[in-house]
Parts: sequence; C-alpha cells; structure tokens
Amino acid sequence: MVLTLRYNIYMKAIFKKLVVLILQNQVKRLIKQNDFKIIALTGSVGKTTTKLAIAHVLQSKYQVLVHEGNYNTEIGMPLSLFSQTAPTNISDIGAWIKIIRANESQIKSDYPYQYVLMEWGADHPGDIAHFASYINPDIGVLTAVAPAHTDGFGSVENILLEKWNVVSASQHAYINTDFEIIQHHFQSLPADKQASIQTYGLNPADVQFIDLEFDLNQKAYQAGFKRGLETRSGYQIPVIARHALLAPLVASAIGFDEGLTEVEVKHALRTLPTVSGRLNLLDGVNDSLLIDDSYNASSASMLAALAMLSELPATRHIAVLGSINELGSLSVSEHKLVGQAANQVDILLTIGDDANTHLSAAAIENGLDSNSVHKFESPRAAGEWLRNILHSGDIVLIKGSQNKVFSEEATKVLLKNPKDSQKLVRQSDWWMAEKSKQFDDLSD
Repeated sequence: MVLTLRYNIYMKAIFKKLVVLILQNQVKRLIKQNDFKIIALTGSVGKTTTKLAIAHVLQSKYQVLVHEGNYNTEIGMPLSLFSQTAPTNISDIGAWIKIIRANESQIKSDYPYQYVLMEWGADHPGDIAHFASYINPDIGVLTAVAPAHTDGFGSVENILLEKWNVVSASQHAYINTDFEIIQHHFQSLPADKQASIQTYGLNPADVQFIDLEFDLNQKAYQAGFKRGLETRSGYQIPVIARHALLAPLVASAIGFDEGLTEVEVKHALRTLPTVSGRLNLLDGVNDSLLIDDSYNASSASMLAALAMLSELPATRHIAVLGSINELGSLSVSEHKLVGQAANQVDILLTIGDDANTHLSAAAIENGLDSNSVHKFESPRAAGEWLRNILHSGDIVLIKGSQNKVFSEEATKVLLKNPKDSQKLVRQSDWWMAEKSKQFDDLSD
C-alpha cells in the first residue's frame, strides 16, 4: 500500500514536470513567432495596482493581455500567455491534451495582443529566476522591496536579490527608488548596468510627479509630470494617497515610451478604474468616510496608509488594522513598527493575534490612550462595534492581511449603502465559505 502510494506520487511529479517542460517550450515558440512585448512586474507591494494602471494606460492605443490575479506557479505562468487556466485535476491527461492543442493553435495563429503584462511574485528563492530562465521581458518593473514573505527568504536583502532578477532579465526596467534598499543597490551598479534602468518615485528620481495638490472634493491629485528636464502639467489622478501615485506614475512613463501622446496619457490617468480593496473611498454610516484598503497588507503599505490617513482633514481619524501575515521572524518587530505609527489615530481597532498583541501594545507604549484601543478576533465584530460610534466627519482606514483577518468584512458592516459591498474584495461564494470556516459570525 505504501509503495503504491509512493509510486503514484512519483508518477504525478514526473507528469507535472513533463507538462511544465511542454508549456515552457510553447511559450518560447509563441514569443519567437510573434511580435509582442512582455512587461513583467514584481515587488513586495504594489504589483497588482501597478500592473492594472499600466494596462489601463496602454489600452488607450494597444491590445493588452492582463489578468486580474497573479500566475506565479511554474504551470500558471506559461498558461497565462495563452489565456488558459490549469485543470482542476492537475493529473487529468485529457484536459492537458486539449490545453496543449489549443496552445499549439495559438502559436500558429496571429497573436491578438501587442502587450502582455505579467505579475511575477516569489514565495521562495529561485521563483523569479525560474521564470526569467525562459521569459526575457521587454520591460521590467520593480515596485518595492520590503518585509513580505520573509519566512521564505530570511531577510529583506534576500528578497531584493530575488526580485532584482526581473530587472536583470529585462531589456529595460523601471525601479521605485523611494525604497532605500533599491536605491542603494542601483547606485552600486556599474554605469553600463544603470543605463537600461529608469528610477521613479515621489522622492527625486528620473521620473516624478511634481506640484502635487490633493482635492478632497474631487478625490484626486492635481500634478505635473517630470522626466529629466522635461516637464508637463495638467494631470488629474483619482487616488487619495500619495503613495498610490506611484502606479500611475510609472504607467505614464511607460505609456510615453511606448508611443502614447500626452492627451492619451492624461485621459487614461483621469479615468483610472478603482481596484477592489485598494484605497477605495466609500461612504460610511452616519456620513463617515471609509478608506477600504483591505486587499492585503505589509508593514510598508500599512505605514504608508497611516501616513495618508493623518494628512486628511477629519473629525476623528480611526484605523481598523489586522495582522500582517507571512512575516516570519520579523513579525513582532514589524507589527511594533506599525503600532508606533498608529499612535496618532484617535481610535484604533485591531483584528488577529499579532495585531492584538504587538501592534496595539506598541501604539499604547508610544502614547495612544489605552481606552482608545479595542481588540477583536473577528472583522465583523470589529465593524459592528465601530458602527455604533461613527458620526459625521470621521474617516476610517480599514487594512489587513487575508487569512485570519479579512478586514473587508469590517468594511461591509460600516457601509452606508449595502449595495457597495459589490465593490469589496473576496465576495464570491467560495471566498465567503472560506471566511465562514475561520469566523463563526460569518457563517450563514
């Protein structure tokens, strides 16, 4: 029995490896026989938002293949270029024959896209290097390097080295040098290696937005665009946070480099769509304002969100912060770092073990009244408690990781219009079933 089980596992592994090799070969042939550009994005935070912003800008002029999620597996990544998904049963030979045949048909036909946007994530060392071994992007984008998935890498420096593979593999790259670790690594490169890289950021860089002014009524920034000695004015970007400008900034730079006019880029920025769970402004009960940033969290993105919250005029600044997952040995220190920054809010609600233990304690140790800190095990419980005390002029930031947090369920309770729940992340039947397994009060 044991030998049979081991044999089956071995054969499944062999079959999977064979499928991976076939798919990689198909990708190489697809790229060789068609004229399209690949844009690969990586980073500890901001990948998806940046990917969608670039796609929106390029779609002003070109056909662009972009997926909502990421396809970071050795099977999912090659399939994404063919707009395919893996069969439910990974060992289903019949399903794979159909997929491989469909891919062959696509290789022999005209590819319908001029650009393919790919989000390259990494949970372990070597993940991105593996993708780069058979896909050489025309354009690479590095959005950030910060503590995230450090339980798989051990240090932020190792994260940088892994994600830099996108930059090294690309013909041209854009890197966000607001992160010092990226800036220092870039500066350490020889001049010939720097030549194919453009820096971007809110701090001085090759590409910047300048003359920033935020209009709360318009829920948008007015800005100018600067690259080198070139400046342009009259940009309107519908985002609420300064750090959220980074995605449309690099999207603008790529748009100009790929032949878009100033009119096309400006229109694209003005019409940037919102992305569920990412700094969305929603009307809350009792004329409060909600900033739903519940998609996911890292310490860097939480610090940026808290800084943004403090800059907005409000009767009370309120933060609902969930635990940050996958920090490994850095979890305690990173939660404390966020807690230190959360000491400026008027009311702090935390969700999850690490946030309840370390984040809340650090906020109190750094001056926040303990009576203003409230801990919850469930996002719905946090939302129900807060709903009872909200009033006009309050601004609420809701942010946290996914598993064991799901802070969007706190947002849902606080909505003025229940129909706005369709704007929240992870509302499918599958996701709601997963949440109900973790929280009793989310069960039907």
